[in-house]
Amino acid sequence: MLVGLANPYQNLALTHYEKSTLLNLNNKQETIDVNNELNSFLDYKFTQTTYPSEFGFRINEQGFFSEDLNRISRIPETYQIHIKSARSIAKEMVRQDENLNYNQIDLPYILNSYYSSLKAVNQNFGENDNNSLSRDEISKLMQGFSTDNGNLLGQVNRIYENQEVLNLTLDKNKNLNTLMLDNKIINFHFDKAINNTSSNDIIKPYLSKNSEVSKSGLLVNFIYQDIKSKNEEEINFFMKPISLDLNSHKNLYKILEGKESIEDYIKENNEKKMSFDLYLYVNGVDKNTISKEKLSVFFQQYIN
Repeated sequence: MLVGLANPYQNLALTHYEKSTLLNLNNKQETIDVNNELNSFLDYKFTQTTYPSEFGFRINEQGFFSEDLNRISRIPETYQIHIKSARSIAKEMVRQDENLNYNQIDLPYILNSYYSSLKAVNQNFGENDNNSLSRDEISKLMQGFSTDNGNLLGQVNRIYENQEVLNLTLDKNKNLNTLMLDNKIINFHFDKAINNTSSNDIIKPYLSKNSEVSKSGLLVNFIYQDIKSKNEEEINFFMKPISLDLNSHKNLYKILEGKESIEDYIKENNEKKMSFDLYLYVNGVDKNTISKEKLSVFFQQYIN
């Protein structure tokens, strides 16, 4: 299963259909027999009260983006994306690059990329509806996946069917990381849409009266939590990001697929230096019981 952009979009202010329609209207305004579709189009374009946003797309009085964003992003037109969600996502992106302005953020590409992965792994997101899902329904969705290259868009080689399996796999990463191996997991963060929803500002605009979450709410929650978690990992995780690049992920899957033996990998990595695992053993440290904070201290000592 390959995760690719869902119908790659063209980031244009007007689609070809809209341009041709407007041109036709200008040329034949006195004689044209406007059909129902064009009537609806004009009514939406010129009578609905909308306001400009810093992302280049207009929003309505409730703060939801116009359907132009959906069409360009190639996400279902029934989805409703709130301006507050886009701003929260933008804030997390600015944490990665302080020189980034909101108007430089390619919101359609972000929506398209994350929607593509949701749709690839959870097929009911491919349906053209914005249904609200209960906690039980959300818990039955696939909770995450891994790709061959460690990126959001790639060949899917692992799917985590429930939260228990996902948590167990995430926990195993601590043992892998000390060997300079990594399983980069794309976590949908559905648990954030099930637990403590009242304190999750991201999904508040997408809650029904029964506290169910719409599909568009699950999408923006996924985007926000994914970017936020990556920011937190770079700050708090005991391995420096440079030490856990995509090669650490690819090396793990070479071993899992039998393309390289774990013995050869460890031997090759220990030829010029003591492994971190051996360093912990020499210092009488059990990495299975030590806290991440103390492990961080030992890792910095090891690097030095």
